[in-house]
Amino acid sequence: YGSGIPTGFEGKAYLPVSVMKPMTSSAAYGSFASIKLVINNGSSVGANYIFNGITFVNEIPVNATSNVSCGENGQVTLSNPYGVMVDGISTTYTVTANDGYVVDTVTYDGENVELTDDNYVVNYDSSKVFAVTFKEEVVSLGEKLVSMNVSAGGKISAIFKYELPLSIQTDENAYVLLSLNGKEKAVLISEAQVENGYYYFEIDVPAAEMTKDIIVQLFDGDGGQGSVYTYTVKKWADYIIANGSIEQVELVKAMLNYGAYAQIRFNVNTEVLANEGIFDGANPIESVQTVDASIVESGNVNGFEMTSYDLILEAETTIRIYFTASDINNYNIKVSYFDEVNKSFTLTPVADGERYYVDIINIAAPLIDREFTVEVVNNVDNSEYSITLSALCYINGVLNSNTTTSAQKDVVKALYIYNQKANEFFGK
Repeated sequence: YGSGIPTGFEGKAYLPVSVMKPMTSSAAYGSFASIKLVINNGSSVGANYIFNGITFVNEIPVNATSNVSCGENGQVTLSNPYGVMVDGISTTYTVTANDGYVVDTVTYDGENVELTDDNYVVNYDSSKVFAVTFKEEVVSLGEKLVSMNVSAGGKISAIFKYELPLSIQTDENAYVLLSLNGKEKAVLISEAQVENGYYYFEIDVPAAEMTKDIIVQLFDGDGGQGSVYTYTVKKWADYIIANGSIEQVELVKAMLNYGAYAQIRFNVNTEVLANEGIFDGANPIESVQTVDASIVESGNVNGFEMTSYDLILEAETTIRIYFTASDINNYNIKVSYFDEVNKSFTLTPVADGERYYVDIINIAAPLIDREFTVEVVNNVDNSEYSITLSALCYINGVLNSNTTTSAQKDVVKALYIYNQKANEFFGK
């Protein structure tokens, strides 16, 4: 291998754990440029040492990397640029599954973590265990689920990115079935959004169902079934909190917090709250006491009376306005708002017992503070009535009411904070 190689580094050597310490001097032998430890099924470790530009392959006892637990059918590689495994040094755990297998579970110090391009980067801590298991890859129809993403700044929805074989792309009856909490949505492949050769499938996620399993599966036109994939918005959000930018983390935390209080308000899966463990100190809703927002009404329409309004808290927010009308066919109702330019559209009344309601829909998180003006015109005598309001008006009413419960107050507080963080994220 050349001259000047220190004893113990010629060819193959067995190194005890004590060797793996920082070198205090490189006067005689140079210095380590990097270290890479490869763990296969917890049985042996191969270490590639780069010394003065020469790579030496060594084997060291597995207890030298006792903080790695690697299951069968794959391997974990540890690497860092300093040449030593010392606590506090940024270290990359790279996970590679054998052919025919995929990563099943990944944990660090007992907590589930997400890989980015097969890597997990953390400051090395010899007291914490990085554990990975693998499972057999099942690709019964040739499909591949590439990723799952969540729309967190607008309406809350889960988006699944697929890579599909030509046989599925051209199958006019093939579809992807998305299921959440008993509700199903089937999307034909021919109707899916396609971008750069990938197929995207989306399902709305109500605020209270962020910890509920979303199940996704491909079906071909002959009844053949693809792999079943299960995911949650909470799992995606935890990954963003661990790896995202400060702005992303703040937005996602606010979304999870809103989801948790929606769970409590509507008693949905409360044993697994979306905001569990995301705040070190006090919950942000404790700072919200009131909101500066109020309704403005003008005019009067014969035979028409607005009686109440409500917020429908789903994947996005809906303002529902209730009213009575002597003859519904005599009234024209429209809503207008400003979105860079003035916009308006007609609202269709829906019968609800002896009253009616109209919905202002698609109010995403950044639009909770948007004002809408609803105008009612009596087509017989041309009398007019208008009401201007936002979702914040409802929030303010709940916070200042003596009859609303703490659960009702908490969920609108969390919605208000979600709106504020969304505005910050989008620069409003």
